[in-house]
Amino acid sequence: MIGQTTDPKAPDAYEAAVLRRIPLEILICASLIALAALAWKGVGAGLFAFLGGVVAAAGFLGLERSLRHILDRGKKGSLRRGLLFYGLRILLILLAFSLIILLSPRRVLAFAAGFSALLAVVLFEAARALILLRQWKR
Repeated sequence: MIGQTTDPKAPDAYEAAVLRRIPLEILICASLIALAALAWKGVGAGLFAFLGGVVAAAGFLGLERSLRHILDRGKKGSLRRGLLFYGLRILLILLAFSLIILLSPRRVLAFAAGFSALLAVVLFEAARALILLRQWKR
């Protein structure tokens, strides 16, 4: 189950499945948030909530792929390069929120709610992994 491979660089099947599943779960969670926003605040809020989830899923995919690429190189400066790349991603997220605040300030909470689907999914997957780990130890 967890940690069955002997190569420390290769992710095991469980980790690979989780990393493939998270972007889809983000979109599903964001869709549910968008439906609630649609019923509560209207079409614009629902659309921005879903777009927030799309940005979160795309950001997760991009970050996962780029970090895997940087860490697979195994060079001395990969940690510095990874931190620089992560810092640039945070700046891009801040830029996206700033543009939404400037263009449509009433929709920023809907976008943030959709974007926060990432947090909900990561917490769900962490709880799921802890439950599986607990069952595995028994």
